[in-house]
Amino acid sequence: MIHAAMKISVVIPTTGRKSLARAVASVFAQEGAPPVQVIVVPDGPDARRAVAPGLAARPDLVVLNVVERIGGAACRNLGVQAADGELVAFLDDDDEWLPTKLRDQVAEFVSHAEAASEPIIGCFSVQRAESSEIDSRPVPARAPQQGQPLQDYLFLKRGIQVGRASLFTSTLLLSRQLAARVPWDPSLERHQDWDWLLRLQDAGSHVYLANCVGARIFVNSSASISASSNWQRSLRWVDDHGSNWNPITKADFIAGQPLRYALQARDLKGVGTVLARLLRSGRMPHIQTVMLGLAGIAGRQHLPALLQRSGRVQARQSSRSSRLVSDSQQ
Repeated sequence: MIHAAMKISVVIPTTGRKSLARAVASVFAQEGAPPVQVIVVPDGPDARRAVAPGLAARPDLVVLNVVERIGGAACRNLGVQAADGELVAFLDDDDEWLPTKLRDQVAEFVSHAEAASEPIIGCFSVQRAESSEIDSRPVPARAPQQGQPLQDYLFLKRGIQVGRASLFTSTLLLSRQLAARVPWDPSLERHQDWDWLLRLQDAGSHVYLANCVGARIFVNSSASISASSNWQRSLRWVDDHGSNWNPITKADFIAGQPLRYALQARDLKGVGTVLARLLRSGRMPHIQTVMLGLAGIAGRQHLPALLQRSGRVQARQSSRSSRLVSDSQQ
């Protein structure tokens, strides 16, 4: 039965980072949300030992015992198997939720559950560098359009701007049955989240964004998979999964992802391999995506400054709007 009081199981895989306590606290601080069960899945015994001192015992918090390192995807699958809620939400251990995320997402889920085939509910988020206290403006700048393939939404004309298309793992909520039927692929070393979303799409699901800013995503965290410069894994993934994509979308992916990683790694042979693949495709990637790829020359160290600049612009715009409202009321 679809209703607003459905229990939510929140799956948090962790490598034992200190930020886990912040993530868990943000779940239990949710306002007006249904009952929650928090399932922390330490990735191996070392992570479990690091987790134990930072979490207070409570009946709605479960810490699984994983006897060896298995990776984030397998940890999420174990968390789904242990879930007893009707809905499942995911949260990375270095991110946090804002207070009304679950309340707003459950309302969005209920509104779509009858009409849509097993909806997936995301939300808008802000981004922040771990070394900063300034949030970016809310992202993404635009939500997925119904009928638009997710690969086109995520990769076509993907640029360097902060507000580019995004569906962060820490923003997603779906039914437990769907999460169990379409598990994460633990064999992948990169693009696990994109791969999972595209397989959910293949299963007939649709992504909707609740009209709320529900999460704070921290970038440049320690041991982040997304900080890796392994271009080979990225190129292998699109070769394995992109055969049915729009050819221009595939060219944009290659320019925006493997090319950027090869440049970050200062791997000239890798750059040559990626460029040769683009030439063989016979498709010219969009200029904004080429610029994203070339940003690999600067590396990821430009991200904190980009996020802070976005946050300052947002603050100035909000201040200007407030002044206009105040003036209009005088």
